[in-house]
Amino acid sequence: MTQKDTIFIGIDVGGTRCQASAYSVDGRLLALAHAPSVNLGVDALKVISALDQVLARLSHLLGLPVTDMSIGIGCAGFSHVTGRERLLKWAQAYSFCHITSDIHIASIAANTGADCAVVIAGTGTCGATYQHKQLHQIGGHGLLLGDHGSGAWLGLQAVKHLLAVYERCSLPTLLSSVLSEYKAERTKNDSSASLTTVQYFSQYNSHDFASIAPYVFSTAKQADTCALDIIETGLGHINTLVNRVSENQTLPVFYVGGVLQPYLTIALEFFPQHALLQTDLKPFTQPPEYGAMLFARHSNDVSMHSQQI
Repeated sequence: MTQKDTIFIGIDVGGTRCQASAYSVDGRLLALAHAPSVNLGVDALKVISALDQVLARLSHLLGLPVTDMSIGIGCAGFSHVTGRERLLKWAQAYSFCHITSDIHIASIAANTGADCAVVIAGTGTCGATYQHKQLHQIGGHGLLLGDHGSGAWLGLQAVKHLLAVYERCSLPTLLSSVLSEYKAERTKNDSSASLTTVQYFSQYNSHDFASIAPYVFSTAKQADTCALDIIETGLGHINTLVNRVSENQTLPVFYVGGVLQPYLTIALEFFPQHALLQTDLKPFTQPPEYGAMLFARHSNDVSMHSQQI
């Protein structure tokens, strides 16, 4: 047996980190490594740098070169044409490297390769159905065109409320007070202190807006009416996504992401009759990088079958 048949590497290249794991042929975790990362559509070179880091780390931990191992990679922003072309060119240095989207590997990991529906609710939101090894994605278009109910969306709604309060189009709330202090604290000792609130938040990307989401959840727990309104609207967006991917309740629905559990916690206290609480949501059975490993194994099998034909 060759290295590609005995050690498999799965890598999840997300918007905030690059997580890589090496597995034995029976699925046992052998080594793991991580590095900072960004979306492929934002900076392909940083993504490639992160991949170089984690692969070098795994090679060191395993005491073996990884160039001939089976590698599966799921990458955020994989639909970005220029970034994808750069990544595929980089992958040519590895004999058995297979690349797809982060949504694809997450869907494989959710139910350990079995058919399922998936809802991802973190910095962004996305849904998918995974049936007969085929992926159908719903959403995942970024904050400008979608990501409704996501952490970034929550932060953006909070900032819009703050601006409305400043312009006396809305009454002050605990949320606006907390956000005003948040902005003041982050600008007091740097060049952004001279920026207006609009100028300051106009520089924010999805990850930055998502960093505000915890303040929406914390003020909602204190019964702030504006924060609760934002949470209730977000719950509606997530519920719509769950209903869309469940294929009329024929598929089990699995979830992952940092905002769904806080959503459910607040819903239990303030919106106990919400439809989302009636849904049988299950946590992922495996991490996304495990799905990347399964993707690599399946891709190798398909390649071998094609060569035999």
